[in-house]
Formats: sequence, structure tokens, C-alpha cells
Amino acid sequence: MTTRRQAVAAPILGVHRSGTSALAAIVQSFDIPIGDIGDQASDENPKGFFESQTLRHVNDDLFAFLESSWDNWAFDAGRHDFREEHFAPFRERALAAIDQLFGKAALWSVKDPRMAQLWPFWQLVLAQAGFTIRPIIIIRPPHEVAMSQIARASRNLRVHRELTDEEDVAALWALTMLNIMEHVGPEGALLVVHGDLVYRTGDTLDRIRAHLRVRKIKAAKDFAAGFIEQDYHRAKGEVPDGPWMTIAGRLFADIQAAAVDGIVTQAAAAELAAAQGDLHVIRPMLDGARRAVWRARENSEEAWRYQQILPTIEKLADRAFKMKTDQGHAMARSAYRHLLRVDGPQLLTLWRGVRLAKWAGDREEARRLLRQVVDLYPEFQPAQDALARSRAKKR
Repeated sequence: MTTRRQAVAAPILGVHRSGTSALAAIVQSFDIPIGDIGDQASDENPKGFFESQTLRHVNDDLFAFLESSWDNWAFDAGRHDFREEHFAPFRERALAAIDQLFGKAALWSVKDPRMAQLWPFWQLVLAQAGFTIRPIIIIRPPHEVAMSQIARASRNLRVHRELTDEEDVAALWALTMLNIMEHVGPEGALLVVHGDLVYRTGDTLDRIRAHLRVRKIKAAKDFAAGFIEQDYHRAKGEVPDGPWMTIAGRLFADIQAAAVDGIVTQAAAAELAAAQGDLHVIRPMLDGARRAVWRARENSEEAWRYQQILPTIEKLADRAFKMKTDQGHAMARSAYRHLLRVDGPQLLTLWRGVRLAKWAGDREEARRLLRQVVDLYPEFQPAQDALARSRAKKR
């Protein structure tokens, strides 16, 4: 029977979602369990994401506890000491999830991009539990990661709203990779460059086999031949010259240079991480940015929820207002004041003000607030529709 001290954990760590998904699929083809991935295929990634749903929930809850999220570019896991007592419930839950997913498996792997951002936490949990940790790190030029992410954001802005700029993606990439390098264990880590996975697949599979010390490889090579396509490398372009992209690009080159035969040793990773002077200067100043991004994301989420219930609220309020009585006016106001938080996000407050000013007969105030809503939230369709109706009446 395999015990934890005999078991090998080979998590897949990386920022680029399509690249880590392809690598997870290939690792699974070695007959290595990768958790409860389910059927996650979508238009965005028709071959699936190969992400553990159980570990994703653990990671999302830990992010929320830290007042952050997977798309918070200013989040720096290295600023937290996960040995502290208030993280104990998360450590216990994480280990219970691993036991549930993999039981007594002698070798297992798992992929969730959130795990890469939270790697200091997971490295601690796995090491304390006695696992031998042999991570696989996949890296891609940060500007290509940024182009890929921005393209995804354009197709689904609600999900990707905090990562729509090249510099933001570069910051997330650099901080994630710095934390991974600072927490490479004694077994070292296998480095896979995204381009090698696509164009030198056979050599990459040989390195994975050697790193994980597995024998069967023919099935994995047969699988990869039909799975890997050059379309996995579709995001290409010129490198922007912003400060975060410059830092990320330098770190990308340093990580490649630190690998010997594909392996980054603990000593090499530590030396590399210590040499990132610009990042070490910036890190203490990031916490304020992390909180600001978190607050903006929370308000944006509330605004999205508000848009979903807006038709029902407005229908109730309009019916009450048409009663033409003081009671009806009071009910109309109540439809907003009681169904929504009084101290809600700015969009909710402004839009409620537009409606109440209109019902109170103060059309000038209603127009002023409407213009403010449109200026601040051009994507908010109810305000755009109201502005169009107002302009049509003036004609």
C-alpha cells in the first residue's frame, strides 16, 4: 500500500491556460490521475481545460479569504505566511481534497492555474503531508500570454474583466513565476517551454517521462500526435515595452537559462529569484493595489448581478408609480431601497438616483445623473437606451 511519504505529487504550474491544459491532457495520457476534471470543453477551448473542480473551489475560497481573485494582477502569495493558525482550516481542507481525489495513488498530477498563483500555500501543504513534490512548470513568452488573455477577455468580459491590458497580464505572470521559483523544493522542477510542447513534442514527452520516472510512453506519444496542434501557439506578436512586460520578459529569459536539461534545481531557482531586484523593490507596495483591484472586482460583480434583476425591479417600480398616489410613489422607491443595498456600488447608486429623480419630477437632475452613468459605465445598456430615448424626444 502506498503511503503519502511514498507518493509523488506532480502538479502542473503555469499562467497560460491553454498551455497548461494541453500539458495536463498529455500527463493524463501517461495513465497518471489528474483529478475530477469533468467535461469542460467550450468555444474558448474546445478540447477542454483539464482542471480539477474540487481544487478550484478550494483555491477560489482561499483567494476570497485573502481579498483577492485569480485575475488580481497585484496579488502576491509570497507576502503571506501560510503556516499561521488562521490558515489551518484551508490547509486541512486542501489536504482532504487531495486525499479524496487521489487516495493512495503512487503518482498523481493536477492542474488549476490558481494553484500556480497560490503555489507557496500548496507547496507547504504537500510538503507537510509528506508528499515527494516534482512539479512541472510550463512557461510561455509573457507577451504571448498577454495576447492570448486579452483575446479571451474580449469574448467574455464579465469573467475576464480585470485582465484586459498587457501590463496587467505581465504583472500577474511575473509575480506568479517569482513565487514558484521561490518555492521549488529539493526534487527540483521540470521546465517545459510552450513552444517545445507544440513543436518538439517527442523530446518534451521524454523529459516528462524521466522527471516523473514512469516507463510507459508509447500511449502518451500516440495521444499527443492527435491532440497537439500548432493552433495551441496562435497568439504571437511584437513585444510591448511597458515596465511590467520588461520585467516579465527578463524573468522569462532567466528561468530558461536556469534550466539544465529541462530541470531547474532548488538552488538555481532560489538564486534566480533572489536576483530579481526590480520585483523585490515593487513587492512591498503591491498590497494597496491588490485591495483596490479586489474592491473594483466586487463592485463590478454586484453591478452585473444588478443588471440581471433590473427588469423585474423596474417592472415593480413602474407599476407602483402608475398608481399615481403617495403610496404608489413610496412603493416605487421601496422597490429600489429594499431590493438593493443602500450602500451599493457606484453604478447601482447612480442608476437608482436617475430613476428616483425622474419620478420626483426633477428631470434636470435625472439627465445629469444619466450622463454620469453613461460616461462612467458605457457598457451599461439600460443607461444607453434611456439616453437614446432622451435624444429622440429632443428631435
